[in-house]
Amino acid sequence: MASTIKLLEQAQEIEAFLVKRRSEVFNSAKENYPSIKYKNYNGLASGFKYKKLPNLLMQELEPKITEINELKTKALSYRKKRDKISDSFQRETNPISTLAHDTHADESSSKLETPSM
Repeated sequence: MASTIKLLEQAQEIEAFLVKRRSEVFNSAKENYPSIKYKNYNGLASGFKYKKLPNLLMQELEPKITEINELKTKALSYRKKRDKISDSFQRETNPISTLAHDTHADESSSKLETPSM
């Protein structure tokens, strides 16, 4: 269980960093390019994705947006690993509930396989 807590903490740290990093990237872009019409990082990232920004800004944003996307992916993978470990742990510590669930699934599938006359 300690590993699931550590994974969750790592994911939360990355996500907290991402909030700050997105804000920094957006504020920097808005300061250097006051004519951009976007009101937040998500709009800016969308403009980047669809190449709706000035070329210089696109070049400046590319490494920053790539970094942010990689960190988002990393945080998501930590959460998925944590969920997988947690699910596995629950199955190991509570086999009766898993068995009951499996038995119920078997009963419902056997009803489907009954030939009709």
